[in-house]
Amino acid sequence: MRADTIDKFKAYFGLGSMIVIVGTMTLAVIDAFIDIKRDLLIAGVGFLGSIIGGAITLIGVRMTIKDQHRREFLNSFSLRYRDGKYVQEKLVDAFNLLVNCMVERQYHSIVLILNHLTMDKHDLLYKAAAISVEAQEAVDSYLMVAEIWYQFILEMDPDWLSNHQEERDKEYDNHFKQMRGYLESFMSEFGVFLRQYHDYK
Repeated sequence: MRADTIDKFKAYFGLGSMIVIVGTMTLAVIDAFIDIKRDLLIAGVGFLGSIIGGAITLIGVRMTIKDQHRREFLNSFSLRYRDGKYVQEKLVDAFNLLVNCMVERQYHSIVLILNHLTMDKHDLLYKAAAISVEAQEAVDSYLMVAEIWYQFILEMDPDWLSNHQEERDKEYDNHFKQMRGYLESFMSEFGVFLRQYHDYK
């Protein structure tokens, strides 16, 4: 065999071998890539499915909790409303009496009104808690001002109160305004409670 023919044969054989090797490696890489893509696709579908399933479960749990809260609220509404209405009437009645006393300058009656409020403190706070924590806090503040006002009157010399009407009226007016503010806060919380009932019905 001629030398140039042998050299050509070697060259073609080497080229053919290289093509076979490169082709085999390329096919292996492509096959591996296809497997990876398939695995990624399967993993992606599984991950997406778990997210959707978790979201559906979360929505279901939230709906269940919300429905349970709604039923508990409606079942307890009558008793809570009765307690809230009782507190409302007590606070409003006392406040209106204080208004009349301030207008008519019947200062001796203020002590009696404030005394009744302080005596009913625990009962009023207990019933106000049935509405909300905020409602109870408003009632507690209302009664605290009533107690301070009551103690102020008891501790002051009656002659001083009579002879210093301007200072007395200023002090009374300050307590009166504070009680009005806390009464409005309670009424606002009671209104929220009633609106929630109408929303749930």
